[in-house]
Amino acid sequence: MVRIGGGVFPVIKEPDYLVNGEYRVDKGAAPKMLNCLMYKLSYYRFGELTTEYGKPPGYDRARGVEIGNKDIKLEYLEEAFTTSNWIVRIYKVKPPNNRWERCSIFTLGPHCAALPFSGNVSWLGRINFSTNAGIG
Repeated sequence: MVRIGGGVFPVIKEPDYLVNGEYRVDKGAAPKMLNCLMYKLSYYRFGELTTEYGKPPGYDRARGVEIGNKDIKLEYLEEAFTTSNWIVRIYKVKPPNNRWERCSIFTLGPHCAALPFSGNVSWLGRINFSTNAGIG
């Protein structure tokens, strides 16, 4: 998956996800691996699960290791469905009001200062509010 992503987005570099030439998912994994979305969606809530007697919660039986990041928090996505054997996992995007403080042309204020249009808003005068035509 990392290789495919790197082919589409050059900013993704496979060596950033490797440790000594191998992919790892335990505590010895590369920091980028432990923080990437693929890892988070694969192992979300897995740290709470005991998979084998005598092994710690979050033990990945297929790889024979305890996962390195058990405290995964999802900010923009939420789990919608997971099969009983965790092979298929489906997530949905949280509603916008749970993701980010929304700013619009009607609520411009100091909390919107980081928006790209905060410096020059001269285009606001060209908006046609009488129709749904938008900028005209």
